[in-house]
Amino acid sequence: MKTDSPYQEKLNRVIKGLQQTDMDALLLNRVSNISYLTGVVNSCSWVFISREGKVVALVMDSDVETYHEESVIDDIRPFRMHDPINIFRKLVKEIGFPNQKLGLELGSPGLPQHTMAVLRHAFPENIQFVNGETIIEEIRVIKTEQEIESINKAVEIAELGMEVAIKNIRIGVRESDIALEAEYAMRKAGGRITTMNYLASGKRSCIAHHTPTHKTIEEGEIVAIDIHGGYLGYCADLARTVVCGRVEQNISEGYNCLTRAQEKTIEACRKGTTLIDIKKIFYQELNKAKNLKFLTGPVIHGVGIMNFEMPFFTFPYDTKGKPEVLDTNMVVAISNIGLYSNDGWGLRLEDTIRVTDAEPEYLTHFSKDLVSCR
Repeated sequence: MKTDSPYQEKLNRVIKGLQQTDMDALLLNRVSNISYLTGVVNSCSWVFISREGKVVALVMDSDVETYHEESVIDDIRPFRMHDPINIFRKLVKEIGFPNQKLGLELGSPGLPQHTMAVLRHAFPENIQFVNGETIIEEIRVIKTEQEIESINKAVEIAELGMEVAIKNIRIGVRESDIALEAEYAMRKAGGRITTMNYLASGKRSCIAHHTPTHKTIEEGEIVAIDIHGGYLGYCADLARTVVCGRVEQNISEGYNCLTRAQEKTIEACRKGTTLIDIKKIFYQELNKAKNLKFLTGPVIHGVGIMNFEMPFFTFPYDTKGKPEVLDTNMVVAISNIGLYSNDGWGLRLEDTIRVTDAEPEYLTHFSKDLVSCR
């Protein structure tokens, strides 16, 4: 069993958060939340936390030994069937549920319909399901020094992936082969692929989520690259643009505008700045781009256990941040929005930074120069 105090401290903070609500308990199933609280990456487990401090892991029988070795949780209960319905029912009897409220991970994207059906079958009808995920989200949004160390390692891996990708860009090479080399290098360096890496050339560089295909790189094409490094469950976000050939003036001007917008936005990322102000600064500069359009999307989003987490904009996306104000030791990615031309090319630039009491700290340090490859 792990005895790392950071994990126990996180569990204690969740229990304290529960005690400030009228929820009797919190039931977790998402890998990201369980990994954050216990140190275990397991896609078939549950963690039950009561307001009195009872913490129980529900684990498939085959995984129990490993879970004991990797987790900070003492009370680990195995189940053989896919859904541990009987254990859920025993837990109801053990804590009583006086307030008749169970917190679930009901924030976006919510729980699958099948999972909700199982839970409704397992728990008494008088127990109300409410969204308890905000308790963990509010803890996760502020990173510890240990977490930032892991994110910095994820940054190193992302920058390695970017370096390898750019080295492999040349005429006649397939997008998928370039992405393969980058991901191989990241895995070999001890990294995890936490989410999809994007790479696209030519007209495909205009696609919002440009997954690599068997398309080959051609002379004069732009190549947009978005790398997501991962280490010990933590993520880093890094996007750059490369030109396979001569850099035309309109491309250079557009990229310079995107760079200025990003840098001014990063400069504003300080404790106390609202997400709305961050967005205004970015678009004020981006609107200066001539004959180019931009994709509406998240100017800023958190980076941590997940590649996209708080802080971010909630619906409607141009009116409110969650949370509304930046604070010290939030880690965010800036300018997850590209500039696009009607001529059929797109530009990408994104960096991961740390919010501090003073100037923001770049965690990614990869050159922003518009590179020309052949």
